[in-house]
Amino acid sequence: MSPENTKNLSIYIHVPFCKRKCRYCAFASEDCDFDRIDPYVRALIQEINLQSEYLMKNPELVSIYIGGGSPNLLKPEHIFDILCAFQKYVKLDSLQEFTIEVNPGGINSGLLSKYREAGINRISIGCQSIHDRELKTLGRIHTSKNIIDAVQFASDCGFSQRSLDFIYGIPGQTLESWSETLHRAILTGVEHISLYNLIFEKGTVLYTMREKGKIKPLDEGLEWQMYDLAHQMLASSGYIHYEISNWAKSGCEAIHNSVYWSGGKYLGFGAAAHSFDGERRWWNYSAVDDYLRKISDGKLPIENSESLTEANVLAEYVLLRLRTMDGMNFQDLERSTGMTSAKILEKLRDKLKLPDLEQYGRITDNRLVLNHHGWFICDYIIENVLTVIEEKL
Repeated sequence: MSPENTKNLSIYIHVPFCKRKCRYCAFASEDCDFDRIDPYVRALIQEINLQSEYLMKNPELVSIYIGGGSPNLLKPEHIFDILCAFQKYVKLDSLQEFTIEVNPGGINSGLLSKYREAGINRISIGCQSIHDRELKTLGRIHTSKNIIDAVQFASDCGFSQRSLDFIYGIPGQTLESWSETLHRAILTGVEHISLYNLIFEKGTVLYTMREKGKIKPLDEGLEWQMYDLAHQMLASSGYIHYEISNWAKSGCEAIHNSVYWSGGKYLGFGAAAHSFDGERRWWNYSAVDDYLRKISDGKLPIENSESLTEANVLAEYVLLRLRTMDGMNFQDLERSTGMTSAKILEKLRDKLKLPDLEQYGRITDNRLVLNHHGWFICDYIIENVLTVIEEKL
């Protein structure tokens, strides 16, 4: 079940700086001291050099994804310098997708044009809501007008792959305001839309506000209505619901994220970046100071690693595949557990206690493919699949 041992590789680069950290954000990021950006980019280039041997063994780059944080704090010359470092060891002409995340309030057509010249061909715009009141609740620093401007900038600069991110389940959000957000997102004509349910992560401002009773989470029933509405509206507008949180026009599915979901190899650079080679996972120090110190010592900034057991691989297979429209193949579970597909399904039906499993997905060609009803309770279904497997292993 491990991915094929190919020379294909995806690259993730983490930019841990923001003008201001959002209230819901639990990612490794910090309010930006602009004087730290140049030293950080130099450290990224040094990390690339330190990984030269691994890169030369895996020279066929499939994708590069620059995430954050707010990657648009990088200057175009930073992008050029990073690419120059990579091209000493890998083949950039094999690159299918080169994405950068941007915040709507921090870009203009001049910046995006330079990014396009640097080779970036996909823009992911962190919108989160089209309503200024909801943006304020989330602690975002842009406005709804900035979103519309950002999409136009991306179009004017020749980006044919544009993705918008939104959040549902925001305190105070209504089904009507969510419907308007979706409607206006669809009107932009972008090729890709990602929608995420708000999670109150411990350590975030919103988590603290919830604990103190200053904000009230939305009812789960309303969140389901929002997810269902999104599925219906986007499907009727020509978007394919190809992953639990992602919709795309045909042929515009995110290549980089699909590498994660299919168990492909990826190499991470920067603070808190993760890497995976099919058998082992490792991750960098999340604190920028720790990351910079390790690099300055001439060492890889790896904080820890783990080798995956057969059980780990199987669990990740279930976790990742059930999130996608390709679904989970029971024959893959047969090889690992010794149980027949029919027996696995029988035990799963018993565990789930769902009168009509077909309401949540379809079973065809030995494959369980969840629909959006199943995706909304995906954690529950995955937990029970794993329980069936663990009882046999």
